[in-house]
Amino acid sequence: MQLQRTTTWAAFLATAIACSATAEEKAPSLGGLFPAGCSRSETVTVTALGNFSTWPPRAWILDESENTTRVTCRVLEEKGKLEISAPEDAEPGIYWLRLYNAAGASSPRPFLVSTLPGILEKNAGSQAGDPLRLKNTGVMVHGRLEKKGEVDKIAISLETGAVLVADLLASRVLASPMDASLQVTSPAGFILAENDDDQGVDPRIVFRAPAPGLYIVRIFSFPAKPNSTIQFAGENSYVYRLALTTGPFIEYAYPLAAGLSGSRQLTLNGWNIPADRKLARTSAVKE
Repeated sequence: MQLQRTTTWAAFLATAIACSATAEEKAPSLGGLFPAGCSRSETVTVTALGNFSTWPPRAWILDESENTTRVTCRVLEEKGKLEISAPEDAEPGIYWLRLYNAAGASSPRPFLVSTLPGILEKNAGSQAGDPLRLKNTGVMVHGRLEKKGEVDKIAISLETGAVLVADLLASRVLASPMDASLQVTSPAGFILAENDDDQGVDPRIVFRAPAPGLYIVRIFSFPAKPNSTIQFAGENSYVYRLALTTGPFIEYAYPLAAGLSGSRQLTLNGWNIPADRKLARTSAVKE
């Protein structure tokens, strides 16, 4: 009788331990990625933001058209770290990333591949800190406002008449919980241009330099959901991508659609587009 009870309790304990171990593993919860993109021909180490009961999970990545892709994601041994690579002929655009394990899969999160070279904004912190100094425009700055009161600053040299397009992506696509603002200032801090909500709640500035010299682009944010605080907001999930260019920037093409077959001439609208490049031709083939 005693042997039977011992065997019964041993079986019960083994079952309980097995159930407990299974219960501890939960599906990964992926809240975002930093940096949230890369350029073609680049491999970047990415921090996965979210909750992970166990590590490493497995990764799945696909482009927005749900076709096969050669953009790859490798899960690293360090918790929360991924390595994403884009080949030189990768299609620019949105790639969707999931992490999964035996318990389930995360929601997909966007990772964007760009033709512009990428650079990390590493000067996160104080308003008094030295700005990130760019040698030239035509870059994609990957940044994050990690702390309350944080203002990121980027210094750019411009010639007289140069048209700088500063386009920030955060709420759009990335779903960062931030209501960002952009400013262009003199080195002394005088505001020359500013914008809050040109693209939804994301800002965009088109600035023509009145004189040659150094200009400062400033990024700060308020929470997307207003609260009683009056200071600039920041946390790990305040991830953004900032395109800075004095080169061609296409806002849209007209007409916006074409038929299933044949070709159509398009007019490209935006800034810094050479006159001989404003007309383009597209063709569609009916399958």
